[in-house]
Amino acid sequence: MNILRRICAGIALALLAPLAAAQAYPNKPVRVIVPVPAGGTPDVVVRMVAPGLSHLLASNSLSITAAGRAGLIGAEFAAKAPPDGYTLLWSASGATDGTARAFAQACALRPIQ
Repeated sequence: MNILRRICAGIALALLAPLAAAQAYPNKPVRVIVPVPAGGTPDVVVRMVAPGLSHLLASNSLSITAAGRAGLIGAEFAAKAPPDGYTLLWSASGATDGTARAFAQACALRPIQ
């Protein structure tokens, strides 16, 4: 009887598996957050890379400049975004991560974790 239950459960799982298929990625625009002022080197680089990223992902990519507080505003914006893979943070790792460590109490970004 136990074997019959296992066989029935296996068949049921096999029949229900197509219903659990994941959605295609990306199905909405990918946001790239740049935590420096517009016109800065990282901003220019992201604007140059964005068309290639859009072509690679077959989706639009948005460049969002969120400067201020030595990059922490943009870093917090990225840290508070839903963890769905549609928000990227483009930063000079030493600058933003170092500042986040220095002001760890006031920042939602935890670069070490």
